[in-house]
Amino acid sequence: MISNPRMWQLYIAVGDRGLDIMAYNPLEEHSLLTAYIEFEGEYSAKAVEDAVYDNPLLLNDFKRVTVILRNTPFALIPDDIAADAPTTETIVGELTGRTDSEILLDKLPLLNMSVAFAPDADLLNFLRRTFSGVSVRHRISALLGYWHATTRAMRPLTTHVNLRDDTVDIASFSGNSLLFANTFKAASMADRLYYIMAVRESLGADAEIPVVLGGDRRLRDELSGVLGRYVTRVLPAVFPVAMFKAGGQAAMNTPLDLVVLPLCE
Repeated sequence: MISNPRMWQLYIAVGDRGLDIMAYNPLEEHSLLTAYIEFEGEYSAKAVEDAVYDNPLLLNDFKRVTVILRNTPFALIPDDIAADAPTTETIVGELTGRTDSEILLDKLPLLNMSVAFAPDADLLNFLRRTFSGVSVRHRISALLGYWHATTRAMRPLTTHVNLRDDTVDIASFSGNSLLFANTFKAASMADRLYYIMAVRESLGADAEIPVVLGGDRRLRDELSGVLGRYVTRVLPAVFPVAMFKAGGQAAMNTPLDLVVLPLCE
């Protein structure tokens, strides 16, 4: 399927139940390929390893390989604190419970913040051993980088929401300041609505402050009507033109945290 993999970029999202895969050639329109590989059983580093080795296409010599971790706990830390390794280690340990793992930092330069996270050591070792020069990132950093880039032209306090089957990502910015970002378990419409409105209330956002909805189209359609009772402007997220050119409908059906990654590198 890929004749010259050294021209291609591979992106892998590691979740609880499987791997979302995206690969494309930035120099070739409509080249984007996607796939979902379900684990045999529950998540483990071994399950990820088996999924990769059972699919030889993933082992090609790609120009770039980026892996995002979806369910690893994280902490948002100002850069002046993140520069102090012992302090960062303490914060990550307290907030995530990980005290014996390597800490990775995804820098968000325009926000003067970093996403700090401590991946499963066995998984990290496997990724580094298997993919030369692999970049391992947290999924929230990809979303924050993309949302901030699209928010700076909008009014302050815009609420960004990304909907998946069982979670909702929420973030709010004011200029170059990140006011809030988190991921919540939310498998029902009532839970999604509750978390969105609770975050907005905590930030003092009135009904005129817009909500930008992205993610699963069915969930967006279901939520937007109900949310419209409480928020004057419920806006659909604008899909990145560059990625539409790369893959058309296939790109639009790719999870947001994966499809915006090339735009944040």
